[in-house]
Amino acid sequence: MDQFEEYARAVPVEACELFRMLSDLAGRRGAAALRVVATARPDSLDGVCPING
Repeated sequence: MDQFEEYARAVPVEACELFRMLSDLAGRRGAAALRVVATARPDSLDGVCPING
């Protein structure tokens, strides 16, 4: 996923949902494991997916 911050800026709620879904999928083990590579500026994620949110 390239330039995730553009998506996050345009639709932050949906971007957070996508980020959490991909994080969950990437955290699985076994044959169904997924590797996610995303690029974004760190500051662009601060308002989208708070660590405690």
